[in-house]
Amino acid sequence: MEATEFWSGYLKLVIPLLVGYYGLIVYWFYRQELKVFWAGTRGRAPTDAGTAAPPVPTEGAGVENGPVIASSLAAAPGGDPREETLLQVEELAAYLRQAIAEAHEKAYDRQELILLIELTLKEYPGLVGTSFRHAINHLIETECAKYGRIHLEAEVVAQMWEQVN
Repeated sequence: MEATEFWSGYLKLVIPLLVGYYGLIVYWFYRQELKVFWAGTRGRAPTDAGTAAPPVPTEGAGVENGPVIASSLAAAPGGDPREETLLQVEELAAYLRQAIAEAHEKAYDRQELILLIELTLKEYPGLVGTSFRHAINHLIETECAKYGRIHLEAEVVAQMWEQVN
């Protein structure tokens, strides 16, 4: 009789500990998917993020390097074409960072993110044949990898540029 009391007490202690431990493991590794699942946002249509014009970054906009971009946009209204191209690249980079972060927060799927980036690239037709394309590709890949939900390979990003042409 003492053996059965020992095992029942042991199981009453170990089972809740194991359930708690594995619950924490599941939460730690799958918390983004669980948030999407419990929020019920899977399968919903995306918002108008791809149709809106890109905002001009300003100081305090919450975008990395925001003050530098805002001051440089105001500094060169009609100067050298190389400066204007560089300003477009900076503006595109800031907008891509913001758009990819928003896509992650709103749990866009892969096709929605690709469409969003394609629409964004179409708004900057002057950058299609420039040498900045490699840097923009790298920015897209690293920003997508930073959030870890959707990874875009170099081939996919190259196909997006082809869609812009």
